[in-house]
This record gives sequence, C-alpha cells and structure tokens, in this order.
Amino acid sequence: MRCIIFVQKVITAIVLRDLLNTLLPKYNSWKTKFIAGKKFGLQNQSRKKQNEIVEEFQMGLVCR
Repeated sequence: MRCIIFVQKVITAIVLRDLLNTLLPKYNSWKTKFIAGKKFGLQNQSRKKQNEIVEEFQMGLVCR
C-alpha cells in the first residue's frame, strides 16, 4: 500500500514524518519521507533528493 499526504505547511510534513516513523515500525515496516519546495527554509532539499524520494515511492520503497 502507498499513500501521499498533502499539507499546507512544511513543518506539518516534518512532524507527520517523524511521528509516523516512530509509530509505524511497531506495526509494520513502512517508512515515510517528505518532499518540500526549494524555499521552505527549515531544511534544504535538493531537486536530486526530491527526485530520489519520488523514484523510491514509485518503486514502493518509501512505504515498505
């Protein structure tokens, strides 16, 4: 199973990622990641990194 969650604020995505990465391993082997635009300021995420995350999601690696 794969899922994409859209949020308005980057901090919400970061908190959700951390929360889910803490809770999910207790129940299954899912992993979560987030993608944010260039100007989000909290963490710099290159276009290459964004593309890697999308490719991992397409291959089913992010959520496994």
